[in-house]
This record gives sequence, structure tokens and C-alpha cells, in this order.
Amino acid sequence: MKRLIVVFVCLILILGVIPKLMNYQGKLTTEEGIGYTGLLPMNFRIYTSESGGEALWEKNRAAVDVSQGLFSVPLGIVNPFPSNVDFS
Repeated sequence: MKRLIVVFVCLILILGVIPKLMNYQGKLTTEEGIGYTGLLPMNFRIYTSESGGEALWEKNRAAVDVSQGLFSVPLGIVNPFPSNVDFS
């Protein structure tokens, strides 16, 4: 992970391009409200609208580490967001 950060910093300095990155955080609990702990596969998608629409971007993660229900996943590093994804 540290190596990827160094690569992105170098790209910013050399090309003057700021990559579009997002850190997604969430909480997973059981029906009883107990936080889950373990590795889970997760799929992340960005759509053209709030309800359905066309998927503009997708990333599947085979194993996301969840601890007491909490997880944090950096998005856009391995599979960059396309130019038509507007972060404004």
C-alpha cells in the first residue's frame, strides 16, 4: 500500500495530475446490532443515478477486513475512476 501511495505522489509531481481517489468507510452488523469481524468479499459500484441507472465504475474486492463491524476501503487506486465520474 505504501508503494502505491509513493507512485501516486510521484505521478502528481511529475505530471501535475491529481488522481481521483475515494476512501469508503462503512459498518456491518448482524440483525442484533453486533459488529461483524472477519474477511468479506465486497463489490463497489458508482451509478449514473441514485436509484439504478448505468454503472459508471465497478471494483470487486475478494477480501475486505472488517473489525467489530467497521471497514475502510480505498477506491480508485487499482481501478481508476473514468473521466465521466464527477466528484464535484
